[in-house]
Amino acid sequence: MPKICLHIGLEKTGTTAIQHFLASNRQALQSKGFYFPTSPGPYSHVRLAAYCHDHDRKKHLAQMLGINDAQAIANFRTTFAADFDKEISKRRGKIILSSEHCSSRLNSRSEIQALRDFLATYDDNPKIIVYLRRQDELLESTYSTAVKAGRTEPFKIPTAAAAKHRYDYWHLLQLWSASFGKQNIAVRLFEDAVTRHGSIIEDFAEAVGMTFSLAGFTRPSIQNRRLGCDTVEFLRLLNQALPNFSELGPNRSRAEVVRILEDLPAGDSRLLTAAERLAFFARYKESNARVAAEYLGRENPTLFATPTEEKGKTQYSGPTLTVERAVELTAAIWSNKRK
Repeated sequence: MPKICLHIGLEKTGTTAIQHFLASNRQALQSKGFYFPTSPGPYSHVRLAAYCHDHDRKKHLAQMLGINDAQAIANFRTTFAADFDKEISKRRGKIILSSEHCSSRLNSRSEIQALRDFLATYDDNPKIIVYLRRQDELLESTYSTAVKAGRTEPFKIPTAAAAKHRYDYWHLLQLWSASFGKQNIAVRLFEDAVTRHGSIIEDFAEAVGMTFSLAGFTRPSIQNRRLGCDTVEFLRLLNQALPNFSELGPNRSRAEVVRILEDLPAGDSRLLTAAERLAFFARYKESNARVAAEYLGRENPTLFATPTEEKGKTQYSGPTLTVERAVELTAAIWSNKRK
């Protein structure tokens, strides 16, 4: 029977880089006893999350996979389960599964239990790996990514209730522990991982038990490049006239615009003022302390250092977009589209 390691994100913690590393080195890793399957998806295993997703309550994953009605959902689940079983059932060694959508989209006890029940056929005790990131940084990065994906609403700090599943890590981990067992949850900190290893990939390799050197393995180029806050605001306004999806499917012209903007110098990417940052971080002080004590065994229950303004940076007062900058970005898109 194989041993399953399920990496659930979080989003914006190097997940794309990890997935591209695993996909780019499938054969080499398989020869070492680590298998990264293709039936759940070539990179992110979004189909695994979609299989357990409550499509009656939430439509995002169904839209992403082109599933439009109840019959299509039923057909998808039947086909996916068969494909996954065919690929996995006779495997030995470690199976690595990775989807940030597991943590961001499966946010009810029933959905997570459905995933646990599905994986139990192949491993009685799957290991869950989750990377956590300081909440204020995650908030800013999440919004930027949402705008890249088509969001049109202005940036605002979510209420405590609306943000509970994404930013209250104690709540999140308790949901997963209820189905998979606290002893099977491996919590790692994104900032510590990058600082300690110089790369999220080395830290992930350690987390799943790759004891061999990664020298000679293919390294992915940087994924999910950040945008400056003025560029994010420009794209948000553009989204109102150039939506991410049309009746014919994904809008390819818009995807090209996003690529052009990503190639430009990013500039300042802060969306929160200093006061907003401290207040949002403080909202999760108790939750973070419980995670530090219960999941990391820290006697001093501090999960993240308190955010401070970087030396030499001017005080930030919120996202702005000048007419001059909008014209500059429009000209960059125009010149690139004409090449």
